[in-house]
Amino acid sequence: MNGENTTKRKSRLKILMLILSGIFLLILIAGIIFWGGGEETNVTIQNVEPGEIFFPVKVDVARKGDLIQWINTSGVAKPIQEVDIISRIGGQVVLLNVHNGKFINKDDLIFKIDDTEYKIALKQAEYNLLDARVEYNLMKFGSVPGGADVGRFKKEIDSLRKVYEEMKKKYEMGLVGEGDFERVKRDYEALLVYSDVNREDVIANKSGLNRALIEYEKAKLNVEYTQIKAPFSGYIADCDISVGSYVSPGQKCMKLIDISAVKIVAEVTETQLAKIKTGNIAEVEFVAYPGEVFRGRVVEVNPYIDIERRVGKVVVLVENIGEKIKPGMFANVRIQGDIHRDVLLVPKKAVVMRDNRPVVFVYQGVNEDSGLSKWFYVELGRENEQFYEIKSGINPGDTIIIEGNYNLAHDSKVKILR
Repeated sequence: MNGENTTKRKSRLKILMLILSGIFLLILIAGIIFWGGGEETNVTIQNVEPGEIFFPVKVDVARKGDLIQWINTSGVAKPIQEVDIISRIGGQVVLLNVHNGKFINKDDLIFKIDDTEYKIALKQAEYNLLDARVEYNLMKFGSVPGGADVGRFKKEIDSLRKVYEEMKKKYEMGLVGEGDFERVKRDYEALLVYSDVNREDVIANKSGLNRALIEYEKAKLNVEYTQIKAPFSGYIADCDISVGSYVSPGQKCMKLIDISAVKIVAEVTETQLAKIKTGNIAEVEFVAYPGEVFRGRVVEVNPYIDIERRVGKVVVLVENIGEKIKPGMFANVRIQGDIHRDVLLVPKKAVVMRDNRPVVFVYQGVNEDSGLSKWFYVELGRENEQFYEIKSGINPGDTIIIEGNYNLAHDSKVKILR
């Protein structure tokens, strides 16, 4: 009985072993199919010949050029020209040719104020001026008492002139008081206006002609002020009047802006301000247009430094092609600072660190596409966001490796990616 049980157990054990072996074999086959039969991965080490491993790299050329050290700041766009359209007189708006966003040419009519009362006032001023001219001519040609007695005044003024000149000398010598001198001076100057030189001016004033002329010119201007015209070509903004509304003298009615170009007003530190000059180039990127760079130049450098904040202001002018830039847009600004001429430059990504020292790998070609990487320690100079100045270690014209260089060693085999 015991022998039968032992035989059965051995038989079951053999069956179990066979099942486990089959499962293991299935797993092994599935693994081979999965790992060996799928698509190739993107990261590959290129093999030219069995046993040779080439690292893929990208290259550039070390060359001499100008290293611009940029000054980064921010600013806000403003129109190149901007003016408030203000009514000089009061009245009702009877014509409005514009609305917000409308373009208008120089000297075009923007709006008109009812001119009825102003034309009446001008007509009245014309009548008053005519009356004053008649009165002036009557007085000038002696049609009023005393109007033609010029000889008497000439004799009196000659006599008083002598008295005045003698009194002036005595006053300057301290022989008479200021009060006595001022009385003689007053009488002399009062009589002087009746001389031949000044007589017509006196008559014009006494006849009311001068006042009539002033009132006439004022009335004529008021009629002209009823028509408000554009002082330059541009767009209407902030218009808050309408036909039928009343405006008062000095009221701001709207803005006129010229955005054919824009000014970017930016703040910089006092140290940065010392490096910026009128004419320096600038690059501007607006938040509204990420990745799009607008180029301009510095047109103003305000020499005043804010005492509390220690900043100054510069203005960058940017051509607004297509008028994409709107006043008030926020911008990131790069302004040309110091320029270092004719220095050896390499892209920053060409420099890697080895033993805490900067290294540049130079490509030495064996054939058209492949070659060796040569390791050179370099001395770095100045820098900006894109380039390092190389003071020593490599030469102008060297082909340098700018990508795929982090895992390289001296004499590593490399293949250029096109």
